[in-house]
Amino acid sequence: MTDLKHVLVVGSGPVKSDAGIHGQDLGYIWDYGNVELTVDFGLEHDGWVPITNPPAWKETGKQGWVKKSRLAVDAVGETKLLVTTFDDGRAPTVRVVG
Repeated sequence: MTDLKHVLVVGSGPVKSDAGIHGQDLGYIWDYGNVELTVDFGLEHDGWVPITNPPAWKETGKQGWVKKSRLAVDAVGETKLLVTTFDDGRAPTVRVVG
């Protein structure tokens, strides 16, 4: 069953050609800059979801998969914050991601 959601990527990590260890690396998304994608949560496998928009990952021409834990669902009327805490006593940082 299709469950398309518009999401923001909030963590660095690879884009794979299939879920997790089943896929080859197609690229990488860094956590700076807001990368917006549409993914299909209905096809989640091993904690990974396929990217439906853009339909192909960059110049590879293949469908990409991203780790679900690195996504924040974009919702109207909500502000998404990414809070980073540090074990060494530095002050936490807060970044608006959507």
